[in-house]
Amino acid sequence: TRYLPPEDYGGYFYTLSLMALARISLSPGFEKIIPGYSSKNKTDIVHTVNFMSIRYGLIGSCLLIIYALIFENNDELRLMLFLGSVFFIPYFLFQRVFQIMVGEEKFYEIFKSRIIISLTLLIVNYNSLAIFHVNIVSYFLINILTVIILNFLVYWHYFLKNLQTDVIFHKIIPVETQK
Repeated sequence: TRYLPPEDYGGYFYTLSLMALARISLSPGFEKIIPGYSSKNKTDIVHTVNFMSIRYGLIGSCLLIIYALIFENNDELRLMLFLGSVFFIPYFLFQRVFQIMVGEEKFYEIFKSRIIISLTLLIVNYNSLAIFHVNIVSYFLINILTVIILNFLVYWHYFLKNLQTDVIFHKIIPVETQK
């Protein structure tokens, strides 16, 4: 907090709180079933849940844009809300990798991944604020993209590399199948 002025610090968490409110559209009540169905290897249900979440998540992205256009007067906050709406779905959807890992009973891997992600975020955030003195919009974008990239790398490492199966791939990134 000593590297951000109070108005930037408040604006950053204000934007994240609006994204968290819009997250309700991304998980309309069925997010909790992912670990159970993942452990039973029912990938078609997990696939359907994630695909529906992407569809409903578009509503949340639109709500963030509408809120930014109508209610927000501060240009930096408006820009952060626009950026948040663009990266909204991957930001929250790739975090589901940990729910799938719970279903696969990979608790040690979850622990390691969370520690690595937290330390990386700490280093990236400190460097962007203390060393490079970026503005709040750049800090917000760096933080969002770092979370997306790290969660995707965890997903890729533990599911695509270690398990070597295409079935797991469809658990987090739904792909329409042709019938």
